[in-house]
Amino acid sequence: MMKMKLPWILLLGFHRSASFTSPIPGRPTINPSVSRSPFHLPHTPTSTSTSTPTSTSTLVLHATPKKTPSESEKGRREEEKRRLERVKDVIIGQTSAKPDAKDLELDPVKTARDLLEAGTIAENRVYLETERGMAALRGMDMEEAFEAFNSVYALKPEVYLWQFGMVLYYRGEYERGMEILEGNAKIYEERFGERGSEERIWMDACRLKLKLRQNTGQSVTESVESERVSESRDSESDLPNEFRKVVQLTRELFTASVEENLTTEILTRAKLRQLAGAAPTTKSTATATTVRDPMGYKLSSWYFLGLHHDALGQLEQSKECMRNAQAIAATKGDEDIFHSFPALHMTVRGWMDTGNEVPVAPTQPKQEEEDTEEDIMMQSIMDSVMGLGLEDVAGEMIRKGLKNDKDESTMKLDLIAVLIDELIESLL
Repeated sequence: MMKMKLPWILLLGFHRSASFTSPIPGRPTINPSVSRSPFHLPHTPTSTSTSTPTSTSTLVLHATPKKTPSESEKGRREEEKRRLERVKDVIIGQTSAKPDAKDLELDPVKTARDLLEAGTIAENRVYLETERGMAALRGMDMEEAFEAFNSVYALKPEVYLWQFGMVLYYRGEYERGMEILEGNAKIYEERFGERGSEERIWMDACRLKLKLRQNTGQSVTESVESERVSESRDSESDLPNEFRKVVQLTRELFTASVEENLTTEILTRAKLRQLAGAAPTTKSTATATTVRDPMGYKLSSWYFLGLHHDALGQLEQSKECMRNAQAIAATKGDEDIFHSFPALHMTVRGWMDTGNEVPVAPTQPKQEEEDTEEDIMMQSIMDSVMGLGLEDVAGEMIRKGLKNDKDESTMKLDLIAVLIDELIESLL
């Protein structure tokens, strides 16, 4: 028999009849007649044979004790065991996670019908009126949307329906819009533990419109003082930050305007302009290939820039941004209601006249867009500063410790240079 090297066995003596031949090549096994325990030192064979061996022997095994599984390994094994036990317990659409709960088929139409049949008359009306209002929004019918959503709130004042706040914004009912949107933001944040960013963006838009009314001498019934703004900010201070880039910048932009932080407003607008990129082609020539916007950054950036200009009363800038947003939305289809928002805004403002598109350049190749991102941001800063009045420029110069005793053009150029430096520093 071929001799095998067994470094983990110290042979002090053994029965001539013991065999170490392994059925698996390279893996030695001990004859069943010898104890398998690495801690057992047999002085006699474990075989029941009554024959007397010609010589006695002792086999000593030196082996490392089997490693005890770690707690994490035990946990993984137990979870895998539970997973295998559960694999046939739940079948989507057939079984329920709640005992004795009624399961609904994976058919949205039938599910809606079943819910209506199971609900009260009031619940059914809330559902149907909500659907009617959403359909009206898609169809650009603001009056019907208002009637439907207003009926919903009459039936269920605590309902979550932030789109009603948007409708109220376009109707000029800013005080009620703020109230509805603030309530919806709190509902969303308490329910999901995330920031109600869209609700608060529209709430700030209503607040800016109210401030605009105040500045023009119009009477308002809703206070827009800093105390209420601070309370609104404090209610979301413990929530995680907004992770969607465009929405986060939009929140910062509107907040800066409400708090009259001119520097933050200008720099944040520049960052949104960079995400929006070069102006797209017009609707008549735009295609999915000429407008590359897989993440939706361009569409949402142009749209929120347009909404911000609208809230500040800067209608020409808002019109240009909304038309750029609409040109991109036209390539995306109507599966997402957000894609209809630019057209909705333009319809309400009366900007949907044909043959009057803003002349814009075609989308540039990707490399050229990347090369001009800094230029886009710097141009945005220049446009923002050049559009400021003398009082705003002088006030910002004082806040930055700069001389404000120069002529208006020189102060604007100095302010532009300082803001560009701050932008570069914020991007490092």
